[in-house]
Amino acid sequence: MQFSTYVNGKEIEWNRACEVNVVEKGITKQQFSMAAGTSEQLRLVRVDKSSPVKNVLWKSSSPKVASVNQSTGLVNAKSAGKVKITAVVTLKNGEVNRYTTDIKVSSPSINITQIVTTPGKTKKIQLSGVNKWSKVSYKSSNPSVATVDANGNINTLQKGSTIIRVNADGKTIGCHVYVSNPSLADSNAILAPGWTTTISVKGINKKSSVSFSSDNSTIASVNGKGVVTAGAYGATYITVLADGQRFRYLVEVAPERAINACNKGAWILANWTYSQELRMNDGYYDCSSLVFKSYGYDAGLIGGTGSWAPTAANMAKYMSDTGRVLSYQYISFENMRPGDLIFHGGADNGRYLGIYHVDLYYGGGSYPAHDIVMIARPLNE
Repeated sequence: MQFSTYVNGKEIEWNRACEVNVVEKGITKQQFSMAAGTSEQLRLVRVDKSSPVKNVLWKSSSPKVASVNQSTGLVNAKSAGKVKITAVVTLKNGEVNRYTTDIKVSSPSINITQIVTTPGKTKKIQLSGVNKWSKVSYKSSNPSVATVDANGNINTLQKGSTIIRVNADGKTIGCHVYVSNPSLADSNAILAPGWTTTISVKGINKKSSVSFSSDNSTIASVNGKGVVTAGAYGATYITVLADGQRFRYLVEVAPERAINACNKGAWILANWTYSQELRMNDGYYDCSSLVFKSYGYDAGLIGGTGSWAPTAANMAKYMSDTGRVLSYQYISFENMRPGDLIFHGGADNGRYLGIYHVDLYYGGGSYPAHDIVMIARPLNE
């Protein structure tokens, strides 16, 4: 069949194959499917012009499958199966004609009525209980959130909700689609034994499914609400599953004093000025005096004197002399704790191990890895 239309003053033609049932006489609708619970009004066309119609009597071959109102021709589909509807037409001249149509009653259903997922995913609605005469269509109530094609394939686009309406043989079935966009508010936590924190998951909705599990519950345990409780010293990950998305949340457990030193060091970096000449004055720091001040000017812990920080090289020598060295090369952060010291060396400067710089490990799973000649732990508990 050829179609044509006008767009912007231009005629556009296209062809499409379709099946056309032409009924010259009898029941207008032939060989069709109805869903159980729906109704259909049947009509007659050009019954006979030779004599006026006296009356019409409608009959069903299987009223349990579909009944028909004897006088109006209104069909009510009841249960899956096949039925023949007959219209008995009596003319005033006594002639009796019979016209029939075949109906298949379907019982459409879908495999899922709720989907909770994330953007960029494809889900398929599986439709069952239909037949070869069935007419099926799909429509999204909010295509900006998720679209659906003629085969029931759903493509999610952005956070929000929509209803995919499946119309099968006159019956509409809804599938609610909730699209979340989960993310973690933070990626890690540094805790002392006994401390707690709650993992915050953003971008979810009331239908979202979120679960938590710990790689090592001895170091950090977590409950179903995302409350993490620190246990033994060390590092472990909490796995967060949110609507099919997987996240890893790092938990590092260290002594409270080491955590306080990290917080103090971060504050100094953000608020004070770097100066080797004024390194011991308030408002100033260099690498080794930052560590010294972060640990509360504790010469017994870090080296130096109560009022003067050691150089980075002398601090490393003090760590070695007091048995606080973890390694003389790079090691995984999982073997470290926040508050540990990272010494960079190898320079030709006449100092211990050629050390020229010290970093405080603040946690978070990464640290500068170049020229490492020693890693030490001041609080070797």
